Amino acid sequence: MISIIVPVYNAKNLKMCVESLIHQSYPSLDILLIDDGSTDDSGAICNAYQAADSRVRVVHQANAGVSAARNTGLRLATSPYIMFVDSDDSLELTACEEVMREMNREPSDLIIFGYFLHQKPTAQIRPGKRRYASKGELREDFSTLYDSYLIHCVWNKVFVRDRIDREFDVSLSLGEDLIFVLDYMKNAQSIRCIDTCYYHYQWDSPSSLTMRYRDDYFAIGKRLYRAASTFCQDYIGENADKTGLCNVFLCDCFRAMQNMIWSSPLPKKEVKHRLRQWVSDPDVGYAAAHAALKNREGKLLARAIQRGRVESIYCFYAVKRYIKKIKR
Repeated sequence: MISIIVPVYNAKNLKMCVESLIHQSYPSLDILLIDDGSTDDSGAICNAYQAADSRVRVVHQANAGVSAARNTGLRLATSPYIMFVDSDDSLELTACEEVMREMNREPSDLIIFGYFLHQKPTAQIRPGKRRYASKGELREDFSTLYDSYLIHCVWNKVFVRDRIDREFDVSLSLGEDLIFVLDYMKNAQSIRCIDTCYYHYQWDSPSSLTMRYRDDYFAIGKRLYRAASTFCQDYIGENADKTGLCNVFLCDCFRAMQNMIWSSPLPKKEVKHRLRQWVSDPDVGYAAAHAALKNREGKLLARAIQRGRVESIYCFYAVKRYIKKIKR
C-alpha cells in the first residue's frame, strides 16, 4: 500500500490533482488530503472526495504552511511506502502501479522518477535508468541529478516510511523539500532511478515584474548549497563533482539579485551594498568560478561576480526590468 500525502491550500487545480489519484490503475492507496486552512472551497472539495471514496482521508488544520501540512500527513500515514503530490499537480494514471512493480522487482530505499515540467514548451526531466547500491556509487551522477532538480523535490520519489526519521523543517518556506530529501538519503542504502516521467509539475515562472520581494532568497539559497555540499563531502566523498551544485546555487543568487533589484523597497544605496556583500561571499565566488552554465546571460553574470563588478550586475537587471516593462 502507498500513502499519498497532498498538502492543500487554495488549490486552483485540486480536482484535477485528486482525480489523477483516485483513478490510479494501482488501487491500494491511502490518499491523505491535508487542508492547511484554505479560505476558498478547497476544504469542501476535499470533503466531497472523502465521502465518495473510502481511500481518501481529510484533515483540516489551521494554516501553518506546506511543511506543517506534510508533517501532519507523515504522522497519519500507515503504509510502508510514501509519495507526495502537490495540490496543483497530477500523476500519470499508471504511476503508482509502475513504480510499485519496480519496487517489488528490485526493492530500494528510494525511487526517483522523471517529471513533465509544464511551461512553454513543456519539458521532460528524466533521471536516466540507474541503480546505486551505495551512496558512494552516486559520486559520478549526483551533480547531474542535482543540476536537473531531480534531487530537490519530494513529489518525484517513492520513500520507505520506516527510513524516514525527520519531518520537514517548518522554519523554511523555500527549499524544505531538498533538506528533507538530503536527510532521507543519508539513511538510504539503495537508490533507483526510473527513466520515465510520471509527475506533471505546473511551473510558475519566477521572473514576473510583480514578483513579491523576499528578503531571504539569498540566505536560503546559501543554506541549501551548504547542505548539499556537506552531503557530498560526508556521504559521497570529498572528490565528488560539485558543478551541478554550483550551477544551482548561482542561479539562486541570480534570482535573489533580480528579486531585490526589481521588487525591493530598499533604497538604491542599500541594494548595492547588499549586492556587494553577496558578490564578495566566498561561496558565491567559488560557485561563479566552478559553475558550467550554458546560457550566455549566466556566463556574463558569473564573470561579473568573479571580477566584483557590482555596478555592472545592478545595471544589467535594471535594464532588463526596463525592457520587460516597455514590452508589456
